[in-house]
Amino acid sequence: MEARAAKEKYERAVRELEKKYNDELKTLRTKYSEELKKVREAALKKGDLDEAQRILAAEDELKTLLRTGRRAEQNEEVNLRAEIERLRTHNANLLKLARAIDISNVNEQWTKLWIVTQAADDKGKVGFHLNPVQLTNWATPLGRKGIVCVHPVSKGKPARIARYVRLNGRPVLSMDVSASPMPNTDFVLQVKVNGQTVQPKVTISEQQGWKAIRLPLFQFANQEVLIEIEVWGNDWSYDYAFFDYIRID
Repeated sequence: MEARAAKEKYERAVRELEKKYNDELKTLRTKYSEELKKVREAALKKGDLDEAQRILAAEDELKTLLRTGRRAEQNEEVNLRAEIERLRTHNANLLKLARAIDISNVNEQWTKLWIVTQAADDKGKVGFHLNPVQLTNWATPLGRKGIVCVHPVSKGKPARIARYVRLNGRPVLSMDVSASPMPNTDFVLQVKVNGQTVQPKVTISEQQGWKAIRLPLFQFANQEVLIEIEVWGNDWSYDYAFFDYIRID
């Protein structure tokens, strides 16, 4: 009798939850579908295939839920709300990542994942260079092919390369950077994750050649983060920065 009473109590509680959340779940279903569609399209457009795959999986899960007519219990609704909030945050961050320079259509895997959101409009110099360029008053660093060049917008406004991504395991942000090979040139590099500085401003000069930067991001493991790599001017003389690659190991 006690087991039967407990079962009836549980079933009654479930029915009450279904009744309570029925209308709200319909609203959530619509919002959830809309957010999934927006973020999936944005992820595919920027080449974030891993995020797009997770979104497709979430869509399949939602379709199964709706097809079976199953109503979410309280813990499931909490998860659903959390997922919607995650998608909203992701979408808001994607909207921030408007391209200033499009480097997604070149034959480099990393350029499909990172977005130049802010940079000086210096045509012929800023952007992607498949082969080294050697001009009288401007040149790319030697020794690498397929590099991206950016320049600060102004003395108080940096160039910025960004990516919104989920970090797993023990993530390490890696990049190879170089200043212009012209004499007495340099720039200032800074890296932020979710607005928190993980690489304080450091000067990269032409005398250093290609410099390897390795930044452990263990404190952000299992989180979705916005990574921003900033290039600041130093003495406002040939403050070009060149990136051979940027990746998360």
